[in-house]
Amino acid sequence: MNIMSDRYKQVRLYQDFKFYPTSPVDILKGAIYIDNITNNAVFQLKFVNTQDKYIKSVYITVVGYDELGKELENKQYSYLDLNIRKGVEFGTEQLKELSNNSIRNINVTVDKVIYVDNEVWENQNTVGYDRTNLQCVDDNMLFIASRKATEQRLQLNSIYYPIQDEKYWTCICGTYNSNNNHTCYKCNSSKDLVFSEFCKSKIESEFTEHTEHKQEKNNIKK
Repeated sequence: MNIMSDRYKQVRLYQDFKFYPTSPVDILKGAIYIDNITNNAVFQLKFVNTQDKYIKSVYITVVGYDELGKELENKQYSYLDLNIRKGVEFGTEQLKELSNNSIRNINVTVDKVIYVDNEVWENQNTVGYDRTNLQCVDDNMLFIASRKATEQRLQLNSIYYPIQDEKYWTCICGTYNSNNNHTCYKCNSSKDLVFSEFCKSKIESEFTEHTEHKQEKNNIKK
């Protein structure tokens, strides 16, 4: 999210926002900067389209606060003239100027998303959920999960144990998905496959079988 320029000084970095299962877009990261030339505060957000339809515009409301939590702004911003397909990240190419340069924290709500066919999604008290700390597959069992991922032609930098929540599920690639998504919007893994083959109990069971089989072979050699 960092802007590679001496012009902007980062004053706040957001590594994650709450996950809203019913929203067509997910806000992945964000940052607040001070423009060293104008002295204005600006923000930058990274969104991703989680749905099958192409998105052409996104409207958000930003509430800005000073460092002590006093509200300084409540304003709508828009991202227009988009053509964003499923799984594509966007937004980081745009800096949005805040109305007060003392703002050091923001709360972001997605109000409306318009698809290219002019269908409109509007936020109707959409509930957000804090993201849990995802657990990577244990190092000593990673070869089991990696083999499975290779068989599915998945190229993953990290492999996580999936989580099933009442309102969402997380994929082995670390992506949060609505329960309405039957495949991960990022890596296209089937939800059924993820939980049948990559859940912690399954990986542990296969690792135990592998270890026992290896021990049996060693005993025969002796």
